[in-house]
Amino acid sequence: MAKVELKGVVIITVDNMTCRQNVWKRAKLNQKIPLLIDARMGAEFARIYAIHPTNIDEADFYDENLYSNDEAERLPCSARSIVYNPTATAGLIALQVKKFATGESLRKEILLDLPGLALIA
Repeated sequence: MAKVELKGVVIITVDNMTCRQNVWKRAKLNQKIPLLIDARMGAEFARIYAIHPTNIDEADFYDENLYSNDEAERLPCSARSIVYNPTATAGLIALQVKKFATGESLRKEILLDLPGLALIA
């Protein structure tokens, strides 16, 4: 399969770290990608990164938060009965895209803890 050129806002919603690392290799310092959003989700928790791939400090921060599949916590992406986590996560992704489009500042990292009703940005 041929690789598709990455450009524009790139949103990563894959279910393993190897795929994230592969996308990041193509996105890091890529002038055609002004924003990369990486949404990681398990059970009732989510972590969302919003990185400007050409910003060295942000790229370094994101590099520090990549790890192997073996190091990743084993949580189900979303059980069939837990529809609210993907919905809340999608809303936060959309908010980051809106902020980018309107020139507002973005949080590099957002943590969502639904059981604790906590949003840490």
